[in-house]
Amino acid sequence: MPDFQPLTPAQTSLILETHAPDCRFCDKTPGNLAMWAHQLDTHFACVCGCLLLRSRWDGRLVYSAPAGTGDFSAALDAAAADARALGESLAFASLTAGETDRIAAHFGGSERITDDGWYDYLYAAEPLTTLAGRAYHGPRNHVNRFCATYPNYSYSPLTLTDLDAVCEFFARQRVAADDGTASAAAEADAAADMLALYPALLDAGAPLCGGVLRVGGEIAGFSIGEVVDDTLYVHIEKGNTAFTGVYPMLVREFARMAGGGVGFINREEDDGNPGLRRSKLAYRPVAQLEKFMLLCPDAR
Repeated sequence: MPDFQPLTPAQTSLILETHAPDCRFCDKTPGNLAMWAHQLDTHFACVCGCLLLRSRWDGRLVYSAPAGTGDFSAALDAAAADARALGESLAFASLTAGETDRIAAHFGGSERITDDGWYDYLYAAEPLTTLAGRAYHGPRNHVNRFCATYPNYSYSPLTLTDLDAVCEFFARQRVAADDGTASAAAEADAAADMLALYPALLDAGAPLCGGVLRVGGEIAGFSIGEVVDDTLYVHIEKGNTAFTGVYPMLVREFARMAGGGVGFINREEDDGNPGLRRSKLAYRPVAQLEKFMLLCPDAR
């Protein structure tokens, strides 16, 4: 039986060691996993040479695909045994198409579920640093307006000495941006957890980075992400919309600061939010990464 323990920043190196370079899902990076660990009750176990994660999505217990170079099939059987011991149905989530096929073949008779609100938006990195060309005229116009309106702006890396001020800024923006939906509240809680865990994650070796946008010394917005393999993952992006064009400015500046040397930028899911979907499409993704959930034959 797998010995599941709560996921903490201490597992950063284990997550990085077992990360598949060709999988660019945001929810398989150490920063994202830590950011959502409390809300999703994420636990980990090392099983048959693989890393296995267990979380709870909307009340359903779900397992990750086993990660690493160990015995994939044996780790799947261990997940099934764990679900059976807990009296839960067996399900796997945040799967690539290949992982879905492999797990379905192992158990047989499995039901696949997908939702385009889960898909990650993946972009070529270089275009987001310039927003040049006709395809980006909308975001570029907003950036130009920001620069013309606020010529005294600055953008600098997020340091630990900035954290208190950034947390105060976020607390104000959280109230201003609250639309009363459960998804917005969950996202805000996860962002607060990331800010609280940021020093510990850095100490554990997480490849985090952040940037702070200021106008006349006042914080106008900030971003937090991490670089894993060839991809920059943007986990948090918060701006004060009283500053015209603040979000396109955050997109460009964070890409310039943190995206050097990477091929791709993952700006994560839209969660089915129409406004977020329009915004993410405006930056011309090169792919939307499909994710699957697999409901397996009853393990109980």
